[in-house]
Amino acid sequence: MSEIATTDMCRELAPEVLKLMTTGNTYIKKKAALAASRIIKRIPELMDEFAEKVGPLLEERHHGEG
Repeated sequence: MSEIATTDMCRELAPEVLKLMTTGNTYIKKKAALAASRIIKRIPELMDEFAEKVGPLLEERHHGEG
């Protein structure tokens, strides 16, 4: 995403990515976390918003492997 996404596009998508990081599907959470890392590379000031969601993801037993 960061290869093709503009800063404005990342700002628009950030709230949706945050929502997807709390969904019940572990595969979706994994992909959302990857998208979040790319958004943070593009817009570092959004790191605090995403940092709150990372802790619970790290504590999960299943990380969407499969």
